[in-house]
Amino acid sequence: MKKILILLVVVFCAKISFAQKNFEGLIDYRMYGLSDGQKDTTIGEAHRIIFGKHAINVQSFTREGTVWEERIVLLDSLKEYVVDHRFKTCVVGWKYNSPQKLNRSIWGMDKAAVIPAIKKISGYNTFNNFLTTSGHPEYGHVDLYEAKALYFKLPEQMATGFFLQGMLFYDDHIMLAMCAIAGVAPHGQINYVATKVEAKQVDESAFKLPEGYTFKVFKQAEFH
Repeated sequence: MKKILILLVVVFCAKISFAQKNFEGLIDYRMYGLSDGQKDTTIGEAHRIIFGKHAINVQSFTREGTVWEERIVLLDSLKEYVVDHRFKTCVVGWKYNSPQKLNRSIWGMDKAAVIPAIKKISGYNTFNNFLTTSGHPEYGHVDLYEAKALYFKLPEQMATGFFLQGMLFYDDHIMLAMCAIAGVAPHGQINYVATKVEAKQVDESAFKLPEGYTFKVFKQAEFH
């Protein structure tokens, strides 16, 4: 009996460990906007986010499909670099060096409600984390559609409410869509949607800083 209980505990722990393994692979996103009741129109550039074991690379594409900027976040050293291929520069954007209490607040939002799975995006069921300002839901809210199957936990030192933690990794799960309303919908509405999710082993070369670029340090490189 004791051996059976031990086996059940081992199996249970293994399932938890597997379920909470960080996602590795790539996700493509597109941004759309609504203005004056018009239909969706693509705005800005497309993005690809590459998830590695020890780093993240957020790539921004031009309308022609070429990468013009990469934001490389090294999870082990807690550093973030901004690589601009147009001007061949590499800026040390942030260095995270202080553990902070996890901040779930986004854009001043102070109320959240989780709505059961209502959308299937790129093959994944997503949950809507509806965030709003108290008393004015129609004048400011964000819908974050996260996939519970896509888990990714950042180091605690980086849990400071910045974009990657607050938006992309809300609740330690990867967001596959966002709908932000700055006014009465559909005016001032922005939609950010994943168009492709590919789980695969990522080569570490995806997070290598380019050679021959001019390195600069942002004045506020220390992030506390």
